[in-house]
Amino acid sequence: MSGVHTHIAIGIPHCSRRPLLLDWMFKLLTQNWPVGINLAWIGVNDDNLPDDMPPGDRISALRVGIVAAAKELRAKFLWMIDDDTEPPVHAARYLLRTLESHPEAAICAGIYGTKEPDPQPLVWRRVGESPATFHPGEVFPCEVIGAGCMMIRMSVFNSLPLPYFRFRDADCTSNAYESRVTFSDRQGEDAYFCEKVRRAGHLVLAHGGVLATHWDTEKRIPYRLPEMVKVPLPAHVSEVPLA
Repeated sequence: MSGVHTHIAIGIPHCSRRPLLLDWMFKLLTQNWPVGINLAWIGVNDDNLPDDMPPGDRISALRVGIVAAAKELRAKFLWMIDDDTEPPVHAARYLLRTLESHPEAAICAGIYGTKEPDPQPLVWRRVGESPATFHPGEVFPCEVIGAGCMMIRMSVFNSLPLPYFRFRDADCTSNAYESRVTFSDRQGEDAYFCEKVRRAGHLVLAHGGVLATHWDTEKRIPYRLPEMVKVPLPAHVSEVPLA
């Protein structure tokens, strides 16, 4: 095996029933990558998964497969980009710079909203509260954030047991978190992962300068967070540099 390590592995979990949009592909092709680092692409689809596998289990299996591939590449960071989540062109630089500046953090993720006319941000400062509001460019700790635009420090997996991702319904029995369902009555695979990372003693960060578009790929409708989510910065707070 070569002595050259991959700095960022880009993992795309693709559901074969979902069309890929040109807007999404264009944003990946025009991404403003950090200069001088090694990149590797990981595409995992669900062609080999059972047709009757529930959607939550399907995406969980794809994410676990991506992690395994990133380990083979000896990647330092893994950036998961869902096939319905369009990152801004500066996303890779901002997420990477934040993780490199905060060694205590295992995750830094961009923020995107629900697929509805008035989207709500899929990030929670504390589980059980309303979705977070945040200042433009603010980087803040959170307990749960969506995994559709999530950069992960690969070393975190050295301290996590499998499964890394798991979709849990209210009637699931699990002792993973002291037999309690902590995220409403249903826990998505991204919430499960965030909680697992936090319980291992690592920080989860949300980046208010990386706002992604969430697509309804069937209807080709983009959902972007409304301005009301991003409250103005107080005069004494400095915005995170965006250059």
